[in-house]
Formats: sequence, structure tokens, C-alpha cells
Amino acid sequence: HIFSFFSFCTLVGENAKFECKVDAANLHVQWLKDNKILSGKNYRTSKSNDTYYLELINLAPEDAGLYTIIASNGKESASSSSTLNVLSGRPFPLLLFT
Repeated sequence: HIFSFFSFCTLVGENAKFECKVDAANLHVQWLKDNKILSGKNYRTSKSNDTYYLELINLAPEDAGLYTIIASNGKESASSSSTLNVLSGRPFPLLLFT
């Protein structure tokens, strides 16, 4: 069973970290971006107990998209997806007082 993870927004140059809790043992986990096996050099994956992590480093606009985790034990598989939006610029208006 995979517990859902959530969509979020961040800025160009920032990092983004997905985490997903999986309550099963002996799993093969794979991360996808836009339904393709994740590739590139600006990410790292890790695991702590029953939680899997995907960290994207120094985000660029092309890192925006749909991220999916697929967990399989050889007999069954489950997946969950999340959308990442990467904003270039300030997420909120800048107010100047004079």
C-alpha cells in the first residue's frame, strides 16, 4: 500500500523533496517523471524505514511535471503521483513602501 504524496510549487534554483510512505517489505521502487524513467544528474533518491524520498536539486523550469513512484514486490505493484510546478520569479507580489 502506498500512501499518497502531494503536489507543490517551488522556485527556480530551489530544491524539492518528495516523500512517500510504503507499508510493505522487499520492494523495488522506481521514480518516473512524466511517465518516463527519471534521468539526469540533479536528483537523488533515498529510503528511511518505510519512507522513500526523491530530492530534486537546483530546479529549472524543465523539472516541472508529473512525478510518480512505483513500488513492486514481484507479484503486485502500486503507484502514486504528484505534480511539481517550478516558478521563475517571486511567487507573491513584492510590495514596496516609500
